[in-house]
Amino acid sequence: EEEDNERIAMNTLAVAEQGQSIVMGRTEPNKDASETKGNNGHREQKSIEEVPSSEHHDKCQKAYPLFFFMIVSVVLGPVLWWKLTRQKDTDNEAVPEQPPARENVTKEENRIYSATVNEVASVSDVQEFTASPLYFPTGRPSIFLTEKPSRSPTDKPSRFPTKHPSAAPTFPPTFPPTTSSPTTTRQNMRREFILEILRPISGSALDQEIDGESDYSSSQQRALDWILHQDPIHTRSLNAVSDVANSVDVQVLTQRYILAVFYYSTVDVSPLPPNDDDEPIYNSPMATRSGRWKRCGADDILLNDDDDIGAGMKTDTSWRCTNENNQQQYKFLSGISECFWFGIRCSGNRVASINLRDNNLVGSLPRELSHLTSLKSLVLGHNSLFGTLPPALGTHLAKLKTVILNHNDLSGNIPITFSSLTKLSTFIIGGNRLTGTVPGGLFASRSERETCALKFFDISDNQLSSQTLLTEVFLGACAQTIKKINIHGNKLGGSMPVISGKPLLPPNLEVLIASDNQFTGYLPNEAFMYASSSNNSPLTYLDLSENQWTGTIPSVIGNLPHLEELKLSSNDFTGTIPSKICDLRNTKLDILTSDCENSFSIGNGGNIIVTNPKVICECCTVCVEGRDSIFGQ
Repeated sequence: EEEDNERIAMNTLAVAEQGQSIVMGRTEPNKDASETKGNNGHREQKSIEEVPSSEHHDKCQKAYPLFFFMIVSVVLGPVLWWKLTRQKDTDNEAVPEQPPARENVTKEENRIYSATVNEVASVSDVQEFTASPLYFPTGRPSIFLTEKPSRSPTDKPSRFPTKHPSAAPTFPPTFPPTTSSPTTTRQNMRREFILEILRPISGSALDQEIDGESDYSSSQQRALDWILHQDPIHTRSLNAVSDVANSVDVQVLTQRYILAVFYYSTVDVSPLPPNDDDEPIYNSPMATRSGRWKRCGADDILLNDDDDIGAGMKTDTSWRCTNENNQQQYKFLSGISECFWFGIRCSGNRVASINLRDNNLVGSLPRELSHLTSLKSLVLGHNSLFGTLPPALGTHLAKLKTVILNHNDLSGNIPITFSSLTKLSTFIIGGNRLTGTVPGGLFASRSERETCALKFFDISDNQLSSQTLLTEVFLGACAQTIKKINIHGNKLGGSMPVISGKPLLPPNLEVLIASDNQFTGYLPNEAFMYASSSNNSPLTYLDLSENQWTGTIPSVIGNLPHLEELKLSSNDFTGTIPSKICDLRNTKLDILTSDCENSFSIGNGGNIIVTNPKVICECCTVCVEGRDSIFGQ
């Protein structure tokens, strides 16, 4: 009985050992619990069936394997099911083609990785990290950031952006962009700050994007580009917006910008001829092919747009130039104050005068000039300006006294807003292609408290029309101040004003040129009567030729003691030149013309017919036959 109990215990231990092997994953074969050795040294194995047992022992022997199998199923079943499910999901996903692994990692990349770890450590949403990234990207992005970026990019962006860009880009970009560098951010903030100042001046012309290579489609954009990248005064170290606001002089900024717009509006900045690659060359915004200023332009100041900020500026000597009088000046857009640029004069650091006469300016007048509110003088005659006169010049430039734009190619009307220039004393726009009517307000005061300041008025050689201009000149508020009037070569008509018995000759009038127009009627005596009792009129030059005047020539003209030239030819005058006028030939009158030449014609029989002249003159220096032939003595 004791031997049977011993055998049952050994069999039980063997079964337990077999179950433990299954649990622990052993692969060695099962052994029966009862082994004996025979006398001959061979192993003798006995089966369990040979062991006498009771019915209770048989039931226990069968229950033990089933018991351990249940334990194994409960413990390992969920684990195996989860792994199989995970592997199935992974296999079903389309794995994109992986980029080649980088064999060498430079020190610079290691430095970037280290910096990235320090930056990422500050992200409050990250709560755990992997020890190090995988060499190849995973199919899905990790929810949390790794301590270091992966060497090869993932095919999908991470949920949170990195502080620094990765060495290689991700295939789709990250949804939230990476943080811009401080320099780029400050540049954008600085640009926006300057735009806020300049946008009221140029409006939507500044809202278009600027291509730093070749997009110079407007003078406003070129001027803005110069302010941001080339102007030595404003291309300083990049600061925060608050620093820029404290360091930028708004008055200086606006003046330099407006003058830069004016420069780019009056110089041809089309690209140079293509290079070997058939691409146009833009060495700078100032690259020119033709139309350079004759003197002191900015064409050769800047070198290359690719240079560092301000590095394109040459030495101070390159800013210097000489004017027509061989005097030292500073070129436009140089690094010195704009008040010392060629043709610019300031009063209290504000631009008060622009004088660029005969300097080969090619282009149009920008409206931005109207924002130089302290401007008193604008002299741009004898250039190649075209386009129209900006109406804003008459609206905003209340201090403007001098406008000289003669001998250009301007067209359009004289803006009615010019009538608001109550301080205007010189208005010279002859030799253009202006059309329309002459604003009558130019000769009338705009307020009862203010008198007209107009002294010099020249609209000659245009295509202007008016039927009341002479009336406005002789009877308007400017009659007391006007000195010189030149309205030659237009389409002006009407007649000379007359108020019976009242002298109408402007008291300070020195020159009146009204030739080559369409004036009609007779010349009243009152138009040449001087109001002063001394009868000492300063009129020296009177030209009424090439019109349609009729009647006789007034003798009161002989009462003008300072008259030097009197031209009455090519009209329909009749009679004799008064003796008082001939008497002036003994004093200062040097030139006297009239239709005093005999006219010749051929009759039906071929005979020459001589016709007496319209005007008999014994003292004329030039007699004219009709309106085309002139013969001098």
